[in-house]
Amino acid sequence: MKLKQELNWRLKSFLTFSLPVFKRRIRHPQTVLNRLPQSASDRYGYLSLRYNTHIWTRVCNRAEYRESLYLLDVLDRYVTRSEIRGRCLDIGSKKWSYLPGLCAFTQTPWDGVELDCHQRYVTLATRRAHAEYMIKACSDSRYRCGSVLDVDGKYPLITWLLPFISEESFHASELPDRYYQPEELLEHAMGLLGPKGRMLIINQGEAERDLQARLFERMGIQAKSLGRIESAFSPYRKNRYGWLIEKTESRLMKQFKDVLETLPAIDHIEAIELFDESDGFVDRIENKPGKAGSLRVYHAVVGEDGVLGPRQAEQALQLFCEHRADAEANPGKHPNIDRLFKLIDNEARLQLRILKKETE
Repeated sequence: MKLKQELNWRLKSFLTFSLPVFKRRIRHPQTVLNRLPQSASDRYGYLSLRYNTHIWTRVCNRAEYRESLYLLDVLDRYVTRSEIRGRCLDIGSKKWSYLPGLCAFTQTPWDGVELDCHQRYVTLATRRAHAEYMIKACSDSRYRCGSVLDVDGKYPLITWLLPFISEESFHASELPDRYYQPEELLEHAMGLLGPKGRMLIINQGEAERDLQARLFERMGIQAKSLGRIESAFSPYRKNRYGWLIEKTESRLMKQFKDVLETLPAIDHIEAIELFDESDGFVDRIENKPGKAGSLRVYHAVVGEDGVLGPRQAEQALQLFCEHRADAEANPGKHPNIDRLFKLIDNEARLQLRILKKETE
């Protein structure tokens, strides 16, 4: 399966040509509204007065018009438009069928980034070709092929619809396994938020919502739950759930160096030694540069009995903040964090012994 995914990926990356995009554009919004409940027509009346939607018919078919209305409705309900200045970012844009809704809300250009941009439809037109067609209604917007990890700059608003938070949804995309890196991607996206920037994330279904919540907790990110996303324009069968991250002057993502300052001092400690349940020596962590941080975390989570078990290991992982994600992505780079993962996976315990500095 992995070999097949890799071969398909390389083939798509090589065959990047696309046939022109042909579509049956709608002539009037009423062709969309006629198939929706009355509440949708009422809501459309409000949105069309507040935002510029009249140019959407230049690029949208019926489905795209409805998607754009859906996203505009969601943004209008859950995101404050004030202080949005300049270009915004949409992660995982696919064929960018909802771009008109984004541009109408912010009244600014957008950058879209899509890893699988050469995915081809039955018409032999690619996602990229469809996105470039949609840009006709949103001048100065840009569609980028690649990973968000390759994006830099600062954005006042970032939208991220259906991130690959679960392995199941990722494998359904048939992308190579190496691109499944939810923590690394989220950490980088947080770094792209400008001062007072906001990020809207939407998940599909309760299971992915819960995974997203645990990811936020694990990474120390404060995200406001928007609950179930309601919209009369929704074309989706599964419930969708939203999160809003608002960047304030204080960083929302806890940093390891900041957390260390809150932990008990270790000036009196020379080293700690770790022993397994058979009293066999495992390792020694000394109080010296490059090791003192790990020593301080271990010392903070272990009680008077000196036991370092699964519960204490999970507490320690939370204290390691951004280094936890780096350790998961790069096994062997952080051995003192790798050890905590093993304790949890194996439900094992170590005994910690403190070696104090000699006093004169």
